[in-house]
Amino acid sequence: MYYEHDEGICIDGTLVLHTFYLDIGYNEWGVTKLTFEQDPEAVWKQRDDAVKELCERKEIECVERVSHTLYEPMKYSYRKNDGQPPLTYSLFNLVASALGDPPRPVSYPVFHNIDLPVYPDHEKKFGIPKPQTVGVFPDCKEQNNRINEWKGGESKALDLLEKRLAIEKKAYEDGYVLPNQYIPDLLGEPMSMSAHLRFGCLSVRRFHWTIHDLFEKVKPKESKPDALTCQLIWREYFYVMSANNINYDKMEGNPICLNIPWYRNDEILKKWEMGQTGYPWIDAIMNQLRHEGWIHHVGRYAVACFLTRGDLWISWVDGLKIFLKYLIDADWSVSSGNWMWVSSSAFEKVLQCPKCFCPVGYGRRMDRTGEYIRRYLPVLKDMPLRYLFEPWKAPLAVQQKAHCIVGKDYPHPIVNHKEASNECASAMNKMTSGGTESILMACLAYRNIARERGAASYFRMKLTHIPIDEETRMVDIKAMRRAINKNTCMLVGSAPQFPHGIIDSIEEICQLGVKYNIPVHVDCCLGGFLVPFMEKAGYNIPVCDFRVEGVTSISADTHKYAFAPKGSSVILYRNKDIRQRQFFVQPEWPGGIYATSSMGGSRAGAIIAACWATLIYFGEEGYVNSTRKIISTTRKITDGLRKIRGMKVFGNPLMSVIGFGSDEFNIFRLADYMTSKGWALNSLQYPNSVHLCVTYVHTHEGVAERFLGDVENGVTEIMKDPNSEIGGMV
Repeated sequence: MYYEHDEGICIDGTLVLHTFYLDIGYNEWGVTKLTFEQDPEAVWKQRDDAVKELCERKEIECVERVSHTLYEPMKYSYRKNDGQPPLTYSLFNLVASALGDPPRPVSYPVFHNIDLPVYPDHEKKFGIPKPQTVGVFPDCKEQNNRINEWKGGESKALDLLEKRLAIEKKAYEDGYVLPNQYIPDLLGEPMSMSAHLRFGCLSVRRFHWTIHDLFEKVKPKESKPDALTCQLIWREYFYVMSANNINYDKMEGNPICLNIPWYRNDEILKKWEMGQTGYPWIDAIMNQLRHEGWIHHVGRYAVACFLTRGDLWISWVDGLKIFLKYLIDADWSVSSGNWMWVSSSAFEKVLQCPKCFCPVGYGRRMDRTGEYIRRYLPVLKDMPLRYLFEPWKAPLAVQQKAHCIVGKDYPHPIVNHKEASNECASAMNKMTSGGTESILMACLAYRNIARERGAASYFRMKLTHIPIDEETRMVDIKAMRRAINKNTCMLVGSAPQFPHGIIDSIEEICQLGVKYNIPVHVDCCLGGFLVPFMEKAGYNIPVCDFRVEGVTSISADTHKYAFAPKGSSVILYRNKDIRQRQFFVQPEWPGGIYATSSMGGSRAGAIIAACWATLIYFGEEGYVNSTRKIISTTRKITDGLRKIRGMKVFGNPLMSVIGFGSDEFNIFRLADYMTSKGWALNSLQYPNSVHLCVTYVHTHEGVAERFLGDVENGVTEIMKDPNSEIGGMV
């Protein structure tokens, strides 16, 4: 709401300019020009236009300067993208790169020749109102207990920047681009510059160039990586996306946001806001938010995911309003953008929600000693660490000793996380999106096809799963023989299979195919550009290609070990007769005869050309060399894993994937440990296990040894308490 009163101009209840100060400036100080920083956010355009109109009435020249962002969004970013905002972060990154470096900040002004008299009523005339006066970070009783306190002003911002630079410098010296945030320091002094950037206490361009200059000083011979100031680019991205979108902070009328049918439950929302969800990790974060007006980004992600698609299925718009109410660094555009991103409502994250962080396990990983929860949720300060993240599981005697009875002193969980997260995932499948609903429903259908039964479901084929041998992890040939009937039209084997890197006995499968006259397809997607070169690289594997009688087709992904662009793969047939059955032809279409050889109907030529160029570039010799290095490294790691106490390698992995687990401890604890060391392991099930997919990167000198060393150190640490509960993701 916009209105004028005797003090000035208000928009949505926020006082933006005192006519009193304009009168003083015009009448007493002789001010003829007002210069202020341009705010690129659409929500403030009405305010700035009102300020300029008021200045015009007072005959004061009004000048806007662009300095709140690295670039001027409307003038540069849009123009470089054919007049349209780049809708994805990856595209925005390309646009930002094309712009080159942002301008350096101007020099500080010199004041020593300027006389600044001090008036008796100096504070009345020049005093700056508290943030609460203009609707920022409202007073609440919890603030009396705050531990970390934010102080504004450029001097404080520059002091904090110096502390931040020391941390950045250490990271660069240790070989990192950014400080390690896997286990952030939740209890230390906040090192974020976001609040100072929001209020203009620190120039974003100075921040950008200070970081770049520091990296160049520490690493003079290395080129500056894109990730060096990626957080500032993210900030820039959200500003650009919101520049012309007045509805950026809501679903209705927001052209980039999905209209997801969220629940409306004010009682549950209030419990989330007040830290009364019954999940200590979530409640501690929300308490810190209300106490101090700031929380670490891992905390923001946790509570936002919990409120929206993770557990409560409450709109991100409701969460945004609460963040804007309390957060001292709550930029309208950045906060709105982050909420849409985390809730899978917009940008690249539309419907992409594979990770739902467990409010128990994720808290254990982030707050391993429990000190964060004890600080911001003192009602649980005496609860043993074993039950601190799940106090409802503590026996009554333990609760009594900790002076905290669940249901009396601290609430029961408001939802069952496992059930709620499953319901949220199901609800995400049923969203609508206005005019683009048909496209999104098609995307949903294809997702369900892939999830439920792949190609078999698509073509109304019944898929029969064949059990595997528990020792070798190969398909059970006898079971496959028993499953064949008169309707069987296809047999499939893997070379190798994805979980454990095991090659099925293709020759035995083909014997069945020949006997019963059934085509045999070899899924060689993962190993398609390793299998053909194994022999020339010096390694023997079972024959699994067209040399085996009965193999009728083979699939191979060029975007894996052929190093071609993502989205390229090939299907090979034994003869043209089989290949012709792949084509779809519709001769009676009014548009003419329509024929296509693939599901897509049409395909981008750029991917095909890039794929072909990659194959020509590497050639047979290049692929033989890469295969030799990858398989050699795989064998070295496999042998090393078998020597580590408590480790079990599944089957005999002949290719590039190694699946391993343990009968002595929870293997997912090792997965968490390895993640903290920078390794990426895939978690598997039936049985619980993990796998490493060895790529060319792992073949560099010392990498295999470092991996095995980290595994051994992790196992040693875990075996000190092998029965400890697991934290992490669900």
